[in-house]
Amino acid sequence: MVTTMTAAYFAEVVRGVPDAVRRVIDFYGGAGAFEALPARARNYVVATTGVNVRDWTSGTPFEPPVETLQSLRLPTTIVRGATSHPAMLRIAGLLHELVPGSTMVTIGDGSHFLPTSHPAEIAELIRQRVRAKPGDGA
Repeated sequence: MVTTMTAAYFAEVVRGVPDAVRRVIDFYGGAGAFEALPARARNYVVATTGVNVRDWTSGTPFEPPVETLQSLRLPTTIVRGATSHPAMLRIAGLLHELVPGSTMVTIGDGSHFLPTSHPAEIAELIRQRVRAKPGDGA
């Protein structure tokens, strides 16, 4: 799903479709998510599409070996929105399974865009992680 969406997104960028990033926003946020953004946010994501493409092309090929994830011995909180795209829910679940002692937090009414939709909850989770003592698992 992600590969198909990404290929279509990149093709639209190459063709010069001004709001090609709409494809990404709607993929992760659901149909109509791009239109639902305030005009200022829509204008920003359209204006920074080139940066987004660079992020995708540099990060997409990153596939850490399972052994590396299983060897991590650091406090890890994995946060996901309950209404996130199924691919992202699966990735979060796999990370939780593979990283020993990780904590999974699911924000019930959140989607992929948690830092913008739930900033207070995300800040609190970061605060908890920073204040946790080694071995707390919190």
